[in-house]
Amino acid sequence: MFMLYGLTGGICTGKSLVAEMFKMHGATLIRTDDYLKGAYVDLKEEILCLFGDSILDTLGKIDRTELKKTMLEKMDLIETFWEIADSYLEPRIIPILEKEHNEITIFEAAQLYKREWNRYCKKVIEIQMPTKRQAEFLMDRAKRRDDFILTDEQALYVIEKQLQGNNGNPDHVINNEGSVSQLESEVAGLYVRIKNGDF
Repeated sequence: MFMLYGLTGGICTGKSLVAEMFKMHGATLIRTDDYLKGAYVDLKEEILCLFGDSILDTLGKIDRTELKKTMLEKMDLIETFWEIADSYLEPRIIPILEKEHNEITIFEAAQLYKREWNRYCKKVIEIQMPTKRQAEFLMDRAKRRDDFILTDEQALYVIEKQLQGNNGNPDHVINNEGSVSQLESEVAGLYVRIKNGDF
């Protein structure tokens, strides 16, 4: 039985959290981020051409926090950067998607529709969140994880840019606007449906 399910949604809507919840129930995870780990080395010259040498650390490696800060100063280049990253990712991820998935497998990808990877999935689950809350989460993550301040305007710009060309018709929508326990309950119910062949 084919059991690959797409999990998508905008930045900071809770995709990774939901993916982990599915994993706790026994699902296998495929995450696009895991296949991008070598990108900053392999794509170094292309990234430097876009954003300059100021994003390098003292060892000459790309400093991801400095890269993010510079991207926000050159926001018109964000889409170009994403396109370069996706072009790197695609030949690495497609062979994984083309395999038989006989156990429940969750494929987490923000750009699922834009890259048309949904065609490899039995069903698509989309996480949605009110834009204001999404922006607040994004600003909090920037401060907590990367130690820099993201303005409302910048957060909304990134959210809007990521949505462009990435709209589709999901088979199930999870509205992440309640508590974590509510989210856990919905994921648990959906997992049972998948396991029973009802979704």
